[in-house]
Amino acid sequence: MVFFGALVEIPIFSLVFSVISFALNKTLGERDKVKAYQKQVQAYQKAMQQAMLAKDEKKLEELRKRDKEMNDKMMQMMLMPWKASIVILPLAWIAISFVMPALYKDFVILLPFDIHLSAILSWTFYSNIFQAAAYGTTGFFIVCAIVFGLAIEGIVSRLWPSNPIVEAF
Repeated sequence: MVFFGALVEIPIFSLVFSVISFALNKTLGERDKVKAYQKQVQAYQKAMQQAMLAKDEKKLEELRKRDKEMNDKMMQMMLMPWKASIVILPLAWIAISFVMPALYKDFVILLPFDIHLSAILSWTFYSNIFQAAAYGTTGFFIVCAIVFGLAIEGIVSRLWPSNPIVEAF
């Protein structure tokens, strides 16, 4: 009976964690702002490439004046998601290091795939990941969090797509 409770409760904890992580990434990580910056940088790089191919020195000089601004945006694109990680990583560490093992001491489940680091980093990647593998509370929590995270991202992005503003160059 303890096993069945864990089989239901761990995915519920994982779902709650995934929702909190998504909300923190959306707010603290400023995901919409990152996407807007990404589109602006891509538009800038495309304009720069077109100007180089056309050998339009005037346009290149005009675009080079924005190099510092675009470099700043690229740096911010990389740093913004780390704000959310400052909160998410300690929550994950507490959950998988203390809470889950304390609640479900002897929990082990056999899943039909292997995403342990040794299987992922092996030379025979595909033959290794499609083998059954045993997971404890930590592994099962992580597997559930990955599945729920992908599902939440897919559902929310379809229901409420972000509309980043892109500047023309």
